[in-house]
Amino acid sequence: MNDKLLVALIAAASAGIGGLITAVLGPWVKHRLDLKTAETDRKRQLIAEWRSMVSAIANETSDPDKARSLLQGNSVFLSLEPHLSDDARRNAYARSFTVASGVEVPYPLHAIKLDITRIEKSWGLAN
Repeated sequence: MNDKLLVALIAAASAGIGGLITAVLGPWVKHRLDLKTAETDRKRQLIAEWRSMVSAIANETSDPDKARSLLQGNSVFLSLEPHLSDDARRNAYARSFTVASGVEVPYPLHAIKLDITRIEKSWGLAN
């Protein structure tokens, strides 16, 4: 067999195999990237909703007990609650007398704000 013909056959086979791999793997890789982007967008949306909820409750009351009540009655809180640390969850439900100087919102909301920031960092969304 001629060397030029052999090189041409190997090149054609390589191109065919490369095209086949691209045709199969390309859509799969794109799908995985789309899923990751959608998940990141969903997480960013959750963080924004949680912060908005905390802000709205903080604007409504400065009383820690009323803040807890409003927090627990808020439907957005249901999506946050499973992600909370034990300390933040305890502050959201327990009737404690924690006082924090220099905190502009009721302490239960302050603890929730800190936990939202922790969640955002753990999800790799913080800048």
